[in-house]
Amino acid sequence: MHNILFKAAWKILGRKELHIDKDLCVKCGKCYKTCTHGAIIQNEDKSYDISNDNCHRCNHCLENCPKKAIKS
Repeated sequence: MHNILFKAAWKILGRKELHIDKDLCVKCGKCYKTCTHGAIIQNEDKSYDISNDNCHRCNHCLENCPKKAIKS
């Protein structure tokens, strides 16, 4: 229920979902380590993706990405 409310609020406010720009990402894992909601997923090739279903838009991943690879 909590995630449904976040998604509804994002749509109302016109906010876009987050994604990781694979060309900018250096696979350092800082986003993964700082996400307290389990929204950052580590893939087998050590790249990362964002599960917007789990994202709470706290922006910890954005603030900790040294290459600014996380975009909306």
